[in-house]
Amino acid sequence: MKKLFIILCTLFITSISAWSDEPWEPQEYFSPDGKYRVIDQTGGLISKKWNKETVLFTVYEGNTLFDEIKIAKVFKNPRMVEYVATVSHFHWGCFVSIDNEGINLLDNEGEKKYIFETKEIQSETHQSQLTYDELESLINKALPLVKNKRDVKKISKALKTIKMLFGQKGINLNNGHNNYDLFKSGKSELKIINTKGPWKGAGSHSVKTAFRLKTSEINISFFITDDDCDLYIVIHGGGDKENFKGRWGEDFDYLPERFYEFNTKTSYVRTGDYYPD
Repeated sequence: MKKLFIILCTLFITSISAWSDEPWEPQEYFSPDGKYRVIDQTGGLISKKWNKETVLFTVYEGNTLFDEIKIAKVFKNPRMVEYVATVSHFHWGCFVSIDNEGINLLDNEGEKKYIFETKEIQSETHQSQLTYDELESLINKALPLVKNKRDVKKISKALKTIKMLFGQKGINLNNGHNNYDLFKSGKSELKIINTKGPWKGAGSHSVKTAFRLKTSEINISFFITDDDCDLYIVIHGGGDKENFKGRWGEDFDYLPERFYEFNTKTSYVRTGDYYPD
């Protein structure tokens, strides 16, 4: 999907360039809070004579120059800039949007973000790494609070599997509502969903990120939450059966879900089994 989007950007810019020999007219954008003004210097095109000092964006805080975003900062290897758009220019990428946190970019290396606070380029992989580090830290704080040894083993194994899958190549998809990263290896699958707001199935907590892990042995969802709790875990089919029997001895019961609700800062934990609707 990334490649398709880049190709479409390339075709769009190529069509503009084909009709005009005039240089790109710089475009001006503002962050929603009005704090930053961004000047797009290239419109996705750079001259074949570019160098590492070529400026792609200029950022102002009020009327004061805040930063110049040069090509050497955006690309790990500037010589990897590809996609010839015209006879005399290269297409380096696309300006996607701007928010109060920074500038969202898409280039031939993937999705990236320029962060105003740090003046650094943060790649999508780096964002996912920060999220994984937060999950690992929360789980390590939560595990001593879990009394059920079977669940400790499942959660620990799930964390190791997530770490393994995280090293695999991610496939970035969009399900129409939430962006997510998908990691696969054999029969194991990890979906990382970045969102914020009420999340059904996470105890009605405000969820920042959800990790959904499915393997041939375990099915667990981890939710990094942002309210009175900071971690919510659902072990799908991990609860204890109530051994409900029918009139003729039929086993009508099935394994319920088991949840764990944590506030690792206060060592709070609540758990229970339930049957989903």
